[in-house]
Amino acid sequence: MIPAYVVAQAWVPSARVDAMREHALLKQNTAIQDVADQVVQFCRAESITGQVLVIDGGIHLH
Repeated sequence: MIPAYVVAQAWVPSARVDAMREHALLKQNTAIQDVADQVVQFCRAESITGQVLVIDGGIHLH
């Protein structure tokens, strides 16, 4: 998993969090629950191997 800034990272200045949210395609910050849900999904899937999932609301489009 490659999560972007998540809301719970208190060490990131709020102005930076706001700027990242505005830069994101979906105009939202990455929520801890979004990351946790995908970790659980990957753990449950028996046929997924060697994958990298970017969870960043569209900050980095690959």
